[in-house]
Amino acid sequence: MKNSLKAAAVGLFALAGALAPGAANAAPADTTPAAAEMICGYAENAEAAYYGHCGDTWVHIKIDYHHGWASTYMCVPPWSETHLGSDDNISNAFYIGLC
Repeated sequence: MKNSLKAAAVGLFALAGALAPGAANAAPADTTPAAAEMICGYAENAEAAYYGHCGDTWVHIKIDYHHGWASTYMCVPPWSETHLGSDDNISNAFYIGLC
């Protein structure tokens, strides 16, 4: 039951990311099974927060936090999944430009 709740939560965040205007959610050009399974944009898995970048360039992302903490910024590499930290602390991350 716990795994199905995690899967549902990840699916919900993936869907929300796909529907969010301005989000960096381009479909990967690579159609291999690994690329097809990559999540583009912000995602959580009930323990950690990640940012998946599905593009050919390095990009700058903004990371927003719960608890009133100041936002931080990070450059992420092409075609990567970057661990951002605990999902208890991170509320969102999104593309803001090229590095």
